[in-house]
Amino acid sequence: MGTAAAVLFQQNSRRTATRVFKGYRLADVEATDRLVERLERYLTSQRFTETVDAPHWLDTGTPIGEATLPEFGSRLDAFDTFLLVAVTDRAVETFVGVPLAVDVLPALAEGIRVREYGAADRADGRPRPDATPARTFDADTFGPPLTGAAAEGGLLEWWHLFALQAGTRLRETPADDRETGPDGVATLRVAHGDGLVCVDLLDPDVLDALAREAVYVNVGSLGEHAADGGAGAGSSPAEGATADASLEEKLTGTLRTTATRRYRYARHLWAVRHGGDERLGDSNATLAEERETAQAHMLADLDSRCGEALGPFSGGSFGALLRAETATRPDTFALNTTPDLDRDTVASDLAGIDPDYNPEHDPMLR
Repeated sequence: MGTAAAVLFQQNSRRTATRVFKGYRLADVEATDRLVERLERYLTSQRFTETVDAPHWLDTGTPIGEATLPEFGSRLDAFDTFLLVAVTDRAVETFVGVPLAVDVLPALAEGIRVREYGAADRADGRPRPDATPARTFDADTFGPPLTGAAAEGGLLEWWHLFALQAGTRLRETPADDRETGPDGVATLRVAHGDGLVCVDLLDPDVLDALAREAVYVNVGSLGEHAADGGAGAGSSPAEGATADASLEEKLTGTLRTTATRRYRYARHLWAVRHGGDERLGDSNATLAEERETAQAHMLADLDSRCGEALGPFSGGSFGALLRAETATRPDTFALNTTPDLDRDTVASDLAGIDPDYNPEHDPMLR
């Protein structure tokens, strides 16, 4: 499945200090490097005095709005739009949005069903009417304790991200435009090698409970960290990133690495829900606290892997804490320094910060 992308073009006048962008949504981007290369060539062939216009060849459709960079960072749905490309009159900046939601197993178990078919059971992009799925991931897959595809190292450790992406797209598609599966539920079909994967939306309300915030990682700068050897704990690249890796490889590598971490926290929270942690029992208040702590530790994991490649415009309290730790303005593309978050205090630090924090308005820094 190609990733949806938000492509933002700078609109601000040189007479003002406000950086405003007009955003467009691309439904499916199969080749990130190709898109960025074409945009870079477009910049070198044009002269922009105030605004940067979308090129005529970009199949953008209707603009998704005009806003500042941090407004887009908080507005975009992390499970729908992984790729964010910002185009100024001087450069093209490429980011991958890493969803900060960690309590994802309820949505997978109750809201989504995944059916996988082999090549012999596929015809004209659909399962044959009499075909039986080679594998089905549904509520039974997530019976505690998690085993098989839902266990540590199982298929869903990576696939969960794309199952949730497909479910999110179905949830946002008008009911009249959704295709339906054999039992009448909305379904999205995705080619998988010679076979086929069908994602069924069983309960859209369950997906509404997912946190939508994302932390954005500048995939264009990850290679720089790899090239300099990742000096310091906070400046190492995401796993799989190398100095000569393509943008697509860095994007996929970042999503894969962070998916593994997310799923580790999700398994822990699933155990808490089902009484698997005797310290916590069935307390809903404690479950909420565990969820907040897990999200905070996920942010610390991103800091330790990506460091200064994290975007200051990232959404909610997560972006605000990154800005506070590095004294970085929210409307910029790069942090001033490595955040170096403390895992022992990051949860309380997140709880105590204003999501709109801007160091330029902080009297303590004057």
